[in-house]
Amino acid sequence: VGMTVIVDDLMKRNIFHAATFGGNIAAILRMNLSFNKYLLWTLACVFGFVVCLHGDDSIAVPIPMLSRMSTLLVLISALLRFWRKGIAFEEGWRGKTPYYR
Repeated sequence: VGMTVIVDDLMKRNIFHAATFGGNIAAILRMNLSFNKYLLWTLACVFGFVVCLHGDDSIAVPIPMLSRMSTLLVLISALLRFWRKGIAFEEGWRGKTPYYR
């Protein structure tokens, strides 16, 4: 229910794609580059403020396309992270073994 409320609010404000893009980039920075979480939160607040002022439509870059591309990057990043850390896909997802060897 909570996710439905959040998505509805972002859609009404016309900032859904920008929020998705910002969240995906934050996830990539934190997971792959071990970005400082306090600096990341500060940048997320500034990004959110700017996006709320302008919305998805008035930004020069095509935000919906960037949102979709960043979602794909997060998925690829997660798969690479699983692969690098040696996570057992078949057994770990069935709950028979711990995720990390």
